[in-house]
Amino acid sequence: MMRAFPRRVTRYPKMDPTVLAALAGVIGAIVGAVLGGVFALKAAKRQVEVMLRHSRGDVNERLY
Repeated sequence: MMRAFPRRVTRYPKMDPTVLAALAGVIGAIVGAVLGGVFALKAAKRQVEVMLRHSRGDVNERLY
């Protein structure tokens, strides 16, 4: 018995939506952590630079 429409051959197996969602969540968490770390390092660097500038101060301010 022949089918009216032959079955398509798929190269990639179908992914379970649950596995796909879990994979997307893990990848999103990793990307978010990396971006958050970059911004945190930039902010910390800026704070240290301001503290160093503030601690040096001006020579005239130290005299009085």
